[in-house]
Amino acid sequence: MKTVFVEPAGKLHSAYKQMMEYPPEGYTFISTQGVIEKATLGILYNQAIYHLIAERLAKSVPLHYIRSYMGKFRKPPKNIDLTYACGHLDFRKEPWVVELEWAPQLTGFSMRYFQKFRKTIERVLKSDYCKKIICMSELTCQTIINNLDADGIEHKIVTLYRTVQPKQFVKQYNDGKVTLLFIGSINIPEQFEDEKGGKELLEAFEIISRNYDNIELVIRSDIPPKVKERILRMKKVRLIDHILPWSELEREFQSADIALLPAHHTPSLAFLDAMSYELPVVTIDSWANAEIVKDGKTGIVTSYPQEQLIPVSDFVPSGRVHPIKRGSRSTNPEVVRELADKTSRLIEDRELRRKMGKNGRQEVEHGRFSMEKRQERLKQILDEATA
Repeated sequence: MKTVFVEPAGKLHSAYKQMMEYPPEGYTFISTQGVIEKATLGILYNQAIYHLIAERLAKSVPLHYIRSYMGKFRKPPKNIDLTYACGHLDFRKEPWVVELEWAPQLTGFSMRYFQKFRKTIERVLKSDYCKKIICMSELTCQTIINNLDADGIEHKIVTLYRTVQPKQFVKQYNDGKVTLLFIGSINIPEQFEDEKGGKELLEAFEIISRNYDNIELVIRSDIPPKVKERILRMKKVRLIDHILPWSELEREFQSADIALLPAHHTPSLAFLDAMSYELPVVTIDSWANAEIVKDGKTGIVTSYPQEQLIPVSDFVPSGRVHPIKRGSRSTNPEVVRELADKTSRLIEDRELRRKMGKNGRQEVEHGRFSMEKRQERLKQILDEATA
């Protein structure tokens, strides 16, 4: 049995908790809290406060890079075979792998610091101690190849899609009302309008609601106050802006007919959860959305101008800097219209949405995003890293 030390940059993401709970055969995962994490437990483990502080600090300091440097002086648990660094570098002289969502995550949330420490990043990734660079999508791989000197690291770059647990239920279909479900962050209200696609969501639904009486939009997300006032004035919309117990959230998934998620940053777990509940997903062609949602098979991916991609802080996949002020951007009328038209197609075609929903559940339970496929791939990666 080999032991892998999971080392987060800050708060341990639920995806890593799941990985630790369901390790591949022959492996066990462990994680510990360092002095910094223990001293700031109440802050770091409150999602809303953590992200707020992280984004604010990222404008003046490279958070993940500092965390990596301080990690040089932190002794990992004894008798481990590999360190699994979550979104940060490992400067210690030990075998390690790193998992990333996008390349500049290695320094934090700013392209400026990624460019400043680029040479050091390349040197550390090219070292013999770094065994694998694990990417959550093919797009993630491209952000690394496009923004770093890939000579010496390209053979280390691998894709590992995330997964969710299969849901044990029998889908009950509604023959009357059609329910659209939007799942956003309950902890980060600043992301609703832009990163989560809330602006497109509301404008598209205003068009849709004029044409159908038998529809409802359920929004489960924290909402900025100015947007909440607008939502409360909208008809056929039910807002849930507080944390729900999983049993109640599960009922929302089970009673919905379509997941309307026009996210600008790929919410892979939200997509996969929706698919696991047999919901066809309607989204936009932004970031890696089209990698997760297969257009015409597990949902519908509407077009989106690549030059209008919403950055993570100031980073977009091509590597160019493209800062925005949250809430200030205008939507693209053509994108909104297509989103409304394609969603309307599913509202009207009951058999098509049921077929796509079943295809999505199949992908999660037995296909590309199944626990079995991920376990096989993760075991292969860890076997090679610890050989």
